[in-house]
Amino acid sequence: MVAIESKDSLYVENLLPESEDFFKGLEAYALENKVPIIDKIAIAYLIQLFKIKKAKNILEIGTAIAYSSIRLCEEVGAKVTTIERNELMQEQAEKNINLRGLEDRITMVKGDALVLHDEVVKQAPYDVVFIDGAKSQSRKFFELYEPYFADDVLIITDNVLFKGMVSDPSIIQKSKDLRQLARKIDKYNQWIMNHPNYSTSIMPFGDGIAMTIRK
Repeated sequence: MVAIESKDSLYVENLLPESEDFFKGLEAYALENKVPIIDKIAIAYLIQLFKIKKAKNILEIGTAIAYSSIRLCEEVGAKVTTIERNELMQEQAEKNINLRGLEDRITMVKGDALVLHDEVVKQAPYDVVFIDGAKSQSRKFFELYEPYFADDVLIITDNVLFKGMVSDPSIIQKSKDLRQLARKIDKYNQWIMNHPNYSTSIMPFGDGIAMTIRK
């Protein structure tokens, strides 16, 4: 059992412009194949936020099928470097990036995001870092890539509330793995909220988004 989506969230989602056919196709593929992509409210928020930020160079940890990579590149106008280790996702992401003709603006790094890759270093520094990889590894991602943050960096961490399971683990029934994951996410939230060098706010929509800047 997971938290039920609120009426407010459904209302806001219904207010959003209808996705174009290409993105509807990606959304349908993700739903059918259980590929975790960012929800519609969260991506709309990030697009608006990154436009305000005037983001130029984004590092994304966790490509999946390149849904967010493409939308951020096209709608914000930023370059994107994105990391993905799953071979099937790499194949789908490359296909989608090529269909949009974005090969020169989206750099996909094929490999484990817990290993620093030369291409990531080459494209640094990043004025926006979007952590959307394995939920249990957010702190490791943050610390690994911190040397490549721009001075005015904005770090976004997705899935910090995990459908209500972090704030209320009692809704998790039978799954020890989910309870352990919820505890790990909570530890990251506690760490980032109390970091001596960064200031963080958590936005309680979607699966929860942490927004972090330097103090």
